Formats: sequence, structure tokens, C-alpha cells
Amino acid sequence: FTNILAINIDNGATSENTVLTGNSQTIFVSKDNIYTTYTKYAHYWARESTDQEKTIINKFSIDKDQVEFLSSGEVPGHLLNQFSMDENQDYFRVATTISSYIDDRDTSTNNLYVLDKDMKVSGKIEGIAPGESIYSVRFIGDRAYMVTFKHVDPLFVIGLEDPANPIILGKLKIPGYSEYLHPYDENHIIGVGKEVDESIDADKVHTEGAIYYTAIQGVKLAIFDVSDVNNPIEEYKEVIGDRGTESPAETDHKAFL
Repeated sequence: FTNILAINIDNGATSENTVLTGNSQTIFVSKDNIYTTYTKYAHYWARESTDQEKTIINKFSIDKDQVEFLSSGEVPGHLLNQFSMDENQDYFRVATTISSYIDDRDTSTNNLYVLDKDMKVSGKIEGIAPGESIYSVRFIGDRAYMVTFKHVDPLFVIGLEDPANPIILGKLKIPGYSEYLHPYDENHIIGVGKEVDESIDADKVHTEGAIYYTAIQGVKLAIFDVSDVNNPIEEYKEVIGDRGTESPAETDHKAFL
């Protein structure tokens, strides 16, 4: 079960709702709603199924100390983190990865779903960047920015103006990957992640399409210009240090500022 506790910060009074929804792993909170999620895995004998894992989403309305369960939904795959989710007007947007390996090949796929106020799928894009996994996502208004990674860093610009028909507007493939995306202004996104030189120890790779761990280099800071949504560009790049260099901002967005 999950406890949702409302605390009056003036007098310390509390109200508590206990909801039989199972585990809660990653949450998203808007002004009016709380979304709790958890990953539901299939039985081990279904491991080669592309639909082996699902994200269960529970929606609650919040109004001061009043918390009410509204509805549940589910989408294939698992979440990366809280930035994989977003609420815009009456729609909930979520990006997932379905992890899968068959015959030593990474057959993972990535997806983006738009759910209506009743948590029913309204629109979707599935099968984005086969063989790669989501490394960062950022929803900003009617756009989503998604970075996947296997050996190069595709930045996808996704249009969400029509909730029933999300579309990939453009993409950019460059070496490396971003683990955190931060909006700079309307037309620029900052990426924080790692530089990658896939040629390093390429002869040691045993999994098709992968890179050897020594190919991952220093911390990479990049500014992406997305003013032309069909042709995003990497406008600036700075690489700090070399292999082994880390930044807290890669895993803790509060460290970014």
C-alpha cells in the first residue's frame, strides 16, 4: 500500500490516505494531481517477450488536505526517472524503455505515450531507436526532448501539439550522450552527460552495436539549438576531464544550478 500524507505547515495538522495500489517507485506531482508509478515485471519465462514489463500509473487529485484516488493506467516499459513524466492540461505524457536482449543483441525499444484524464492512451510513438535505451527526457510545453544511447547520442525532438498523434519532428546524432537535459530558453537545451569515442577498444566489444566501457570519456556539456525542430544542432560543446570524470548533475538535477 501507499500512504499519502498532507501536512498543514501552519499548525502541523496532518491527514493521511492509505491506498491499496501496491508499490510506489517514481512519482510526479503537478499543482492539482499526484501520479505514483511502479514497474510490473512479467514472469521469468516471458523474458524474451517485448511486452515483459509495464509501468503502472495511479492518479490522485490533491486539494489542500483532500486527496482522492481518480484512476489507474498502464503503459509498456519502465521509467528512467521523474523527468520521464509530465502533465499538460488534461493529458499525462510518459516516456519508457522496454529492455530486451536476444542472442546477445540489445533489442530494447523506446516509446512515448500520451494518456487522457482517465489514464487511457490517447496517442503514442513506439519503437524509437531500437537497440538503445533512454538516457534522458525533458518535456517542455508542446515538445519532448529524448536522448537514447548505444554508441552515439540521438537527440529526438518530438511534437506533442496533437495528443492523439505525437510525432518525431527531428533528430540529431552525435558522439556521447546526455544524462540530464535542462531548458535554457525557448530554442536551446543544455545537456550534461559523457563524451564517447567508440573507436577506443572497439575490438573488445562482444555485444553487437555496443561500445567498450573505456570508450566513455569525460563529462560533456552541450548546448543544443532546437529553433529548427526538424534539424536540431549541437551549437556548443565542452568536454571536462577524461575517463572517470564525474558530475553530480548527471544523477541529481538539483546539483545542476
